[in-house]
Amino acid sequence: MDEQHRVGRRVHERPEPLLGRGEAAGGPVVRRLRSVRAHVAHTPSIGPPAVRMRALYRRAHGRPDPDPGGADVRGVLVRWAVLTASIAVAARLIDAVHVDGGFWGHVWVAAILGLVNAVVRPVLILLTLPITILTLGAFLLVVNALSLGLVDWLSSTLDIDGFSWTLLAALVISVVAWVLEAAIGRD
Repeated sequence: MDEQHRVGRRVHERPEPLLGRGEAAGGPVVRRLRSVRAHVAHTPSIGPPAVRMRALYRRAHGRPDPDPGGADVRGVLVRWAVLTASIAVAARLIDAVHVDGGFWGHVWVAAILGLVNAVVRPVLILLTLPITILTLGAFLLVVNALSLGLVDWLSSTLDIDGFSWTLLAALVISVVAWVLEAAIGRD
């Protein structure tokens, strides 16, 4: 009877909390929870979800954050180089696309296109979202051509003969940039 009474009392007693005092406080589960909390606390809360997920993945697998204080400068420079090479390929393949100034002209056009892609293109994508959905994303090529046309208008270094050539140049730049980024193996 004593045994049954003790068992019954154990059922009604409160269990010791997992994160409470005693041996459980220093156990492997608690250490892992603290470690995850520390990683999440230092994860950037501003920025696209992909950036936050990459930061969490890097920390979870013991990889250092390339630049914990802000933008990944090396990534920006790689993207700039890829865009420069893509513009050079488009200018070489399409006779209606002219870039003056040699190498530095291509670098300048890539810088302007990078800024337009960072500032104006998201607004264009948002404004044209319904037609982009209806065309299953094919209208993004027109958005890219509009961005490239804006760069043509802003820069005296780039000259494209017409919108149809701008559309073709945007296609070539997109494909070459995609291939180069896949070859480099960026995240």
